This record gives sequence, structure tokens and C-alpha cells, in this order.
Amino acid sequence: MTTKSHLMSNWNLEKVYEELAKDGVRIFDKYSYVHPTKTDNKSVRLSLGRIWFNCLFPQDFDFVNEKIPKSELDKIFSKIANKYPPAKAAEILNRVQVEAFKMATLEPRSMSTEMFEPSEEWTAKQQEFVNNADDLTDKQYAKKKSDLIDELEKEMLSLDVPFMEVLNSEATGKMNKGTWSMISVSKGTTADIEGNVSRVNKSLNDGYDIREYYTCAAEARNSFYVKSTAVRDPGYMARKVVMACANIKLSEDDCKSTKYLEIFVDKGRAKTLLGRYQLVKGKLKLIESIDEIVGQKIKIRSPFYCKSKNGICKTCYGELSTKLENKNIGILAGGAVNDSLVNSMMKMKHLADKIQIVDVDFVKLIKASTIAGPELSAIVKIEPHQLIAKDDLIISIDPHEYNEKTLVEYSDKYLVPGFVTMQYGETEPVFYNFPFNFDVDLIKPDNIRMNRRIINLHYSAGEVIIQKDKYIKTVNPGIVIKILDGQCRFTSDPKLLLDMLISELGKTDSCHLEIIIANMFRSEKDNKIPARLNNYKDAIVIGCKQLPHIQSWVTGLAFENVNKSVTKGLVDQSDAEMNPIEKILIREQYRK
Repeated sequence: MTTKSHLMSNWNLEKVYEELAKDGVRIFDKYSYVHPTKTDNKSVRLSLGRIWFNCLFPQDFDFVNEKIPKSELDKIFSKIANKYPPAKAAEILNRVQVEAFKMATLEPRSMSTEMFEPSEEWTAKQQEFVNNADDLTDKQYAKKKSDLIDELEKEMLSLDVPFMEVLNSEATGKMNKGTWSMISVSKGTTADIEGNVSRVNKSLNDGYDIREYYTCAAEARNSFYVKSTAVRDPGYMARKVVMACANIKLSEDDCKSTKYLEIFVDKGRAKTLLGRYQLVKGKLKLIESIDEIVGQKIKIRSPFYCKSKNGICKTCYGELSTKLENKNIGILAGGAVNDSLVNSMMKMKHLADKIQIVDVDFVKLIKASTIAGPELSAIVKIEPHQLIAKDDLIISIDPHEYNEKTLVEYSDKYLVPGFVTMQYGETEPVFYNFPFNFDVDLIKPDNIRMNRRIINLHYSAGEVIIQKDKYIKTVNPGIVIKILDGQCRFTSDPKLLLDMLISELGKTDSCHLEIIIANMFRSEKDNKIPARLNNYKDAIVIGCKQLPHIQSWVTGLAFENVNKSVTKGLVDQSDAEMNPIEKILIREQYRK
């Protein structure tokens, strides 16, 4: 387009809109822009969009002549807040919001597949991929799909600027490679609400047959579930965690504990351990860099083994204690779990092309777990995709410990979170917890007995207990809720629960998870005493839903059994010290 010259006095928002309304004018077309201070009265060629952007702000604000991603836009807004009085800054930001909406209606950032037609050579490759996709392994499938979209992108680079601007726009955030791949290459791997993994080889451009259409619809149903139930449940669970851990505070500097948490540190886990104290050559050393610990087995001071009777000491908690403005680390731990769970579940809606399929291998999983492998092998035949009974075994299910998503019944199986407890022997039973952080098929045996609401599955030699071929790696709220609700009552090792939660909430600081887990382990003789104080001897696990009743009657009022809470308060804990949340509850009730 021919460059046009206008003095700055003529450039304002209305002038930009008038120009944009003309036939053939696009937001990317170049114009002459002159300003007495911003350009020193020199003519600068700017796109109509950048002229519009500069007109949004006051005359004395900085000149902008570069691409502005969201991160830079945040910096601009911060400058406005710092440079102008609050009323003026609010007026400017409100104007930006109003005018941005107006511009979006005049010049929407959208595109369609009709704007670009791939070459015949690429189309032939894509069709060959669709025809042969069923014969490819998951890795081959993902690789071929990625190669095709890369080739398609190279072809699109030859297009004019507007098309590529929309494709790469950070503002839209929608037309990324994954989305473009689903439209033009292949829909790809999908998962329904029951965790079944399927493939739709065709792209949206190819059109779907009836089976492919309903497979995509099943994935959409799963997305709706994630948006509603799956985000709601973790939020409620986190609330219970906060109530359960509200009494835990930072105590003295060092409890002098001589027991350490021994863990192997991979790349994903390393960041969650920064600021902790590890044992190096008999002395405590602060972990300041992930390079110090990645790929190593280390021993660290942990809330698991803190000997402080009045909370968790600063050494067991770690360097994070120096950055806190208060000592209520239990409440902080609950908030961290809430943030991690809800954010992880929300991201499940945006997986697109990033779905990671994991092949199940029970042999490797059990070998890497805390289960006594040789002992288990004597009663269970362990195969890559199945666990088969060698002797009489029992698995009990309490439907009240699950919801409609975490316990799904079929004619021949139950779909349940993989944290399953198996009982061997009835007179002197031995319990094994299978720590699988994915949903498994719990096969129904021939012998099923009901004991009130409890379902007892009795397996005989040769019957399949559990099976699973593959699953899609993502946060499993059923696993997290099962652990935090105390549905692992036969577990004696807190490290097992930590490994499970780390697998699900890998970005949460480990000290938060350790506090929550340590708080759940209680002395069987006196539930008010944390089991960490007696090295987990005769320990029982109490879920975060029940802990508030044990710890404090006022906190217990927030839960279902009000009568139980009041009774405990009047009889057992009338002189108990209240935690911060309890004081707020009392104060708010008094105000009412």
C-alpha cells in the first residue's frame, strides 16, 4: 500500500478507525507518523495498528514501536500506574480496555483454513499418514504428526505477513501448532471421561465419520467435566487440608532431629527441594542450586521427622521460613495444594497436542516402589499389564470413600484410582498398597461379598486382580483426594504418600506436602499426638476431613458433624488454644 503522510495532530483514535473502515485498508498497512517529542518531529513509518496503540496513551507517554506481547503489556501498565495519579491511571487503563474491545470488533484476529491451501505434495503425505496411522506405535505416530505440521509451517512462511501475524499472535493464543495440527493434519490422541485412550487419525478438514465424531464428543464431555467437577473437588479438598493443618506453626530454630528423609532427586523434583538442609559429610548444608542434587540420592531434614512438639522447626522446614511474614505454615501448605491442584486441573482443558501417553509396566512400577517385591511376588503374579492372584486375596471397597468419577462400576470391573489396598490373610492379615498414580481396572472376581456398605472382592488363584495397558499422564484428582482423605489407612511409610503426591503435584514445594502428610500420621494410642514424635511406631493415618474434629472443636464446626464438634469442645477441649482460623470463625460469629 502507498505510504500516507499525516501530521500527529491529525492522528487520533477516530482517525485510525476512519482509515481502517476504508476498503482494502488493513491494520498492518504502513503510514507516516510524526510527533514533536516521541519522534523528534521526524516522520516514522508505522503500521496502522501501532499508530492506534500509541494513540491510546497520553502525549507524554513513551513511544512504542515494537511488538508488544502480554508480558510487555504488563510492564506498560505498571509504568502507567507509577507515572500518573491513581485517578488518571485508572482513566487511561479503562480507555485501553474500551478501545481494545472496539478494535477487536473492527479488525478481529481470526483466520480460516480457506486462507491457505497446502501443496499437493504435502497433502499426499498427510493422506498417507492417515491411511497408515493405525499401524504406528504411539511414539511413531507423535513423531510423524509433528514432522507433518513442521513441513506445513514451512509452506505457510511463504504467505504474506497478515496470515503469519495471526498464526503466531500471542494475543489470540489459540492458533498454535497443536491447534493447527488438529485442523489440518490429525485430531490425534483423545481421552474420554473414563480414561479410555483413543485415536482420531483424520483432521477436521478431512471430516469425521460417525465413530470419530462421537470419539471427539466424548473428549469434549471430559473437558466439560474437568471445567466443573474436577476443579470443584480439589478446591473443596484443599479447604479441608487448610482446616486440618491450621494448628501447625513454625517453632524453634532447630529441633536437633537425627533422622533424615532419604530421596532420589530427578530434574522434576529438584526445584521443590531448594532451600532445604541436606546432610553432607556429617554436616547440614543448604541446597542453593538444583545442580547440587540432580541425579543424586540425598538425605534432608524434613517435617516428617521433626522432634518439635509445638510445630515444625525452621531447620526441618527449610530456608523458606525466613521469607514468611507469619508462622502459620500449616495454612500456607493448604493454600499451596489448592493453587497446584486447581491450576493443574484447569490446564487439562488446554492439552491439545501435548497429550503424553504412558505405557504401563507393573513390573517396573512395583520394583521402583516401597512394596516388598519378593514378598508380593509370592502371592501375586506380576506382569507388565496385569496383576494375577496366586493365592486367596481380598480387596475391600467403601463406596462412600469415592465419588461418581473416582469409582465407576461396569459389569466386569471397577474403574478406580490406582492407590489400591490389598489384604492377604484373614486371621493375621498383611496389607499391601499399590501406589499407582493413574486409574486402573479392578477386575471383578467370581466371589463378591457385601458387608453392609463395604464391597469385599475375594480373589482366588488365577484370577486377574488389576490390569492397565496405558494412560494419559495428567493430574489425577482422584489419587490426591484419596490420599488426603486418609483412604490409605494401612500405610505405615509417609515417604510412600509423598512419592504419590510428588507425582501428582510435582511443582509444589516438597516441604508443604511433607507437613500435610506428617500431620495425617497419628499415634494410635492418642490421636492428638503426631506419629513423627515417636518415629511412626503404632501409627495410623487420619484423613484431613477428620483431623479438624480431633485437633479442635471450633475448626470442626466447619464440617458435617456439628454435634460431634460441640461435644468435643464442651467435654474434651474447653481449654484448648485456638488457631488463627478458629479466632476468625468466633469473631465473625460474634459480629453476626
